Amino acid sequence: MKLTNKQYDVAKQVVTVIVPALITLISGLGVVLDYDTTVFTTIIGLFTAFAGTVLGISSKNYQNEQEE
Repeated sequence: MKLTNKQYDVAKQVVTVIVPALITLISGLGVVLDYDTTVFTTIIGLFTAFAGTVLGISSKNYQNEQEE
């Protein structure tokens, strides 16, 4: 599956900015509401790390194709 430049840019923005901000929001609300959010934030963080890795591999493959 190939992403368009716009799709890649949106996915990168979600992985690098939006989801980390969401994790911070959830963690902060958990503190304020005295609720343990560890499970939720860990799961979200794991999916985000996976998505970031996939995007990084995709970017590297794209760059290699452009050099050929």
